[in-house]
Amino acid sequence: MRTTLDNGLKVVLIEDHSAPVVALNVWVRTGSADENPDEAGMAHVFEHMLFKGTERRAVGEIASTVEAAGGNINAFTSFDMTVYHITMASRDAAVGIDVLADAVQHSTFDPAELAKEEEVVLEEIRRGEDSPGRVLSQAVFSAAFEKHPYRLPVIGTTESVKSFTREGLLDFFGRWYVTNNMTFVAAGDLDPEETLKTIREAFRGARSRPGLEHGRAPEPAQQGARSKIERRAFEQTLLGLAYPATAFGDDDTAYLDLLSLVLGAGDSSRLYRNVKDQAGLVHGISASAYTPLDPGLFFIDAQLDSDKLEDSLAAISVEVERMRRFGPSDVELSRARVNLLAQEVHEKETMQGQARKVGYYETIGGGLENEKRYLDLIRNATPEDIRKTAQKYLDPDRVTIGALLNEDERKDLSEDQLLAAFAVDSSSESQTQSKEIHPGIYQYVLPNGLRALIKPNPNVPLVSLRLSFMGGLLAETPQTQGINSFMTEMLERGTDTRSALQFAAEVEGIAASVDGFSGRNSFGMTADFLKDSLDTGLELFTDALLNPAFDEEEIEKLRVERLAALKRREDNLGSKAFELFAETLFRGHPYRFQMSGTPQSIGRMSRKDLQRFYDKYVNPRNGVIAVVGDVDPDRMAESLANLFAEWQSESEVALPKRKPVPAISKPIKKTLKKGKQQVHVVIGFPGLPIGHRDLPALEVLTQILSGQGGRLFLELRDKKSLAYSVTAFSIEGVDPGSFGVYIASAPTKLDESIEGLKTELQRVLDEPITKDEIERAKGYLIGSQAVSLQRFGSQASLLSLDELYGLGATHHLGYEDRIQAVTLDDVKRVAKEIIQIDRPVLVVIN
Repeated sequence: MRTTLDNGLKVVLIEDHSAPVVALNVWVRTGSADENPDEAGMAHVFEHMLFKGTERRAVGEIASTVEAAGGNINAFTSFDMTVYHITMASRDAAVGIDVLADAVQHSTFDPAELAKEEEVVLEEIRRGEDSPGRVLSQAVFSAAFEKHPYRLPVIGTTESVKSFTREGLLDFFGRWYVTNNMTFVAAGDLDPEETLKTIREAFRGARSRPGLEHGRAPEPAQQGARSKIERRAFEQTLLGLAYPATAFGDDDTAYLDLLSLVLGAGDSSRLYRNVKDQAGLVHGISASAYTPLDPGLFFIDAQLDSDKLEDSLAAISVEVERMRRFGPSDVELSRARVNLLAQEVHEKETMQGQARKVGYYETIGGGLENEKRYLDLIRNATPEDIRKTAQKYLDPDRVTIGALLNEDERKDLSEDQLLAAFAVDSSSESQTQSKEIHPGIYQYVLPNGLRALIKPNPNVPLVSLRLSFMGGLLAETPQTQGINSFMTEMLERGTDTRSALQFAAEVEGIAASVDGFSGRNSFGMTADFLKDSLDTGLELFTDALLNPAFDEEEIEKLRVERLAALKRREDNLGSKAFELFAETLFRGHPYRFQMSGTPQSIGRMSRKDLQRFYDKYVNPRNGVIAVVGDVDPDRMAESLANLFAEWQSESEVALPKRKPVPAISKPIKKTLKKGKQQVHVVIGFPGLPIGHRDLPALEVLTQILSGQGGRLFLELRDKKSLAYSVTAFSIEGVDPGSFGVYIASAPTKLDESIEGLKTELQRVLDEPITKDEIERAKGYLIGSQAVSLQRFGSQASLLSLDELYGLGATHHLGYEDRIQAVTLDDVKRVAKEIIQIDRPVLVVIN
């Protein structure tokens, strides 16, 4: 249903009863590109302020109201729009509609709250300055656009944000937050007529603005190639190329999307295959088309070593020129087309995915009916269409090249040298018996001993597989840490009969995914297929699982990538803080290891090591496979039995013996100096294992502290403006895990941030926890589980892992009952047992 109310508010409703979930969005057709020069970043600050109280709701009450109903509320700002969205259980949709309507109509913009939120945004800006990708992106945008406001950062600058006043926000509100500049989108388990009635009532009395215009300075045609070098104290080197592209509503956008997939999406794409895989010049490379309301950019991005910049640019230019001259092959275009069209199916899997797609088309795409035209162009595109598009847009005389280098590397490299490097010279019977362990969930034991769980769901023509084995960090040693992650990725990199390239091409050719995964307690494989390609997908999955080549050349390629990733990880200070915390808390226990390994362990990992690990742990008696999707359970079980018929083992698998984590008898503090724009602090304690009777109470406690309505957010971010990121965490494992709190703040606020975290932990111990806090936390935990279980892959993961860990495949189905059973006394008791405030582990990265 689509209609426009008398006050100009456009309303689009999508009815989908496949899950008891609803997504509610308000799309405001205003972004940073609509700001006046003295308003740079105001749309983003405004987005923050809309959650800071209304005439009816105090600070924090908006988030707590939604979370108490089991929902998530968030927002994002772009160049062209600001979007406020809630995903929640459908039974409370009226609450979500009321919250969104209240926020976009009646925000109070309290001056004190504005001052606090400006400080939070400044923290966000500082965080961006610590992000290599964001630094390079801004450099490229500012060079590619000379006049158009897309050249400016959406988030604004430190100077502009500090200059904002309440009066300025109110003026901005009056200009743009009017009903004829908004679209309300609701998707999910709803009654259209009742929902429309609720929306109409929520916006009764809202005003429109006659003569609404979005005046923007047009970008003149680019004359000549441009380049920009940024030098910062980062460990990694990044390369970005940008070409002037189309607007979202342009017909050529469909062809650019296909071109981006052919050039740089997936392991079989041109750039990956020739620049990364064969030439070994980059660690990663991709292409994408950014097509907003006004003409955007076509990107090629790469991660590499600085000494390979010129060679990489030359190789990229060759591939781009080949595409401009000859276009893609029929096979390449067919693969790209299948993958793009598959996205249409996958977007239907969640309510927010549906709402987001509709919102984009209604806000900047001229209406949802234009999606059909876009899809028709995708379906009917020819190789010649793509060649002409590449010829038109990938003009070497209109490229903008950006490079991010460490400040101490390649000091002699000039921007002209980048341009010069890019210059192109253009011369059987059932073998299994089933047991229905819960309505709609079937359990099998295959002839080889592998446990299988199958849950049919015909609502969407998709099938998800999750195969899990006991292992993970628990199977590693100081010498082999990272082997789970390394080995599972090698499963994707070629088999006895398929090269890595052939395997990737076949997987992408059916719009599927086949991947390895590894964690603290387990490892395995995941796969997602369209129903129509299930047979082909299962054969590829089985080939990767049972016949990995562990090719020496691929091992060396992955080693180079992993070492580069570990180097880049040094710039991710939040992750470094948690790594140091794990090393400190889990002394002598494998949970202290890094999942991705260390430079030393990755450097010495051999094919023999990988094969030995594989032979020991990839054992059908050590695993559980779960299948969720559009399948017949018995037929699927038979297919699995046939595919795995030769996979046999009589041996049982035992993990290495490990000692318990030593008790913490006194405070422990670890500090790592990095000298960045933010400090990162973790304060934590030993936690609980999977399946522990007190785990539900600990989850409730964690949620009381977390979220936008939680104590940490309200006290340390909202009231004291100490941080952009602050949260609590509980990480359980087969062995006891960890519980703690985390904050990222400015170096000048380090002591206050640490004291703030300790104060909030002490308050949990000393002061009452209210019934409202308990109910809000329970509502959020229960509602968020319902939201997460929309995806087939999430359901398959829980079925597989819960059975593997001995909890029983249907353990997750009792989650709501376990959470609801938690009492105030339970939370207080668990808090006192876990939060040993006199002997914390404190980690600081500054």
